[in-house]
Amino acid sequence: MIDNIPEPTMNEPNETMMLTQAQIEENKKCFDKINGPLYFIGNYCYVVCGKVVPFELRPYSTEFIYGFHNFDRLVIMSCRQTGKTVTACLYAYWLASFNKDQQILLTSYNYDQTVMKNMATIKTAYEYTPKWLKPGIIKWNESSIKFDNGSEIIAKTTTEDCVRGTSPNLIYCDELAFTFKGNTNSQRQFYTSISPALSASKGKLFITSTPQSEFDIFANIWKGARRFEDDDGKILPKLYVLKNDKNQITDLHKFETKEEAEKYNNEHPELNSKVVERDGCGYNGFGSFLSTWKDVPGRTEEWARLERINMGDELFEREYNCLCGDNICSVKLKNGNIVEIPIKELYEMCNK
Repeated sequence: MIDNIPEPTMNEPNETMMLTQAQIEENKKCFDKINGPLYFIGNYCYVVCGKVVPFELRPYSTEFIYGFHNFDRLVIMSCRQTGKTVTACLYAYWLASFNKDQQILLTSYNYDQTVMKNMATIKTAYEYTPKWLKPGIIKWNESSIKFDNGSEIIAKTTTEDCVRGTSPNLIYCDELAFTFKGNTNSQRQFYTSISPALSASKGKLFITSTPQSEFDIFANIWKGARRFEDDDGKILPKLYVLKNDKNQITDLHKFETKEEAEKYNNEHPELNSKVVERDGCGYNGFGSFLSTWKDVPGRTEEWARLERINMGDELFEREYNCLCGDNICSVKLKNGNIVEIPIKELYEMCNK
């Protein structure tokens, strides 16, 4: 990461400038079709966290980026305040900046609190990217940005027909479980409108959310993504990633065999990595990733205890452990019997 935060700038369309050899090399790394997003987001992206600061690549952030880059369909269940939405927006910014003629649609359930916040994340990242590393601006308004490379990012409130009439290369659905206030019929109408749009563009679909219930569209997609066997009971293929001793993914190559991953790793000792197996696509074709409060640096058991006191057990489990009251868990009773019970009923049983 560059030590000195650059001054915010805007580039005019088709602006030309002379680059040093070092800047040319940095451009090549960011334009790289495989590892470009990991390098760019980890070295050149800034976000507002009280003040403008470099974006911190945490282990689960690298998992998010790996998923965004390597799956055409990705669903992430993540607790509050892990930066899942910010990371998705930064990936969208990379895709638009370093690839021509990309149309990217960001949707979320609340215009003021989420839609505009997501666009603000991208605008901040753009403004603080060095001039020699970013495209020029053709359009810059409240809900859309268009670059002089032909790529455009549009932010909308999630509605049943907000995707109709478009053919995006990427659709990002933020907090899908909370759209339409959990109305499953409206969620289904929205989701149904996505497939034809992506079919035309052969585009990607990213979904991130904390859970709301066991029965909404997000829950159904998540369950399908976490089923790793086909109709005949055959286990679906695994993937292999390279991780360092901090559990961060160090390379975005998609390795389908362990041998392939180990060969590449041996050829790149500078990565200081090891080969780790991970799940591939689930039954419904979605890749998936789960992140809870324990993945976030600084969140200790004492922090969790105080949050439980302030929020209550049920809300804490939903917001930080990604478990909603409808989730079923197995409980062993004192008499030795094992029963299946919703978490909500378990709380009530324990508090009697």
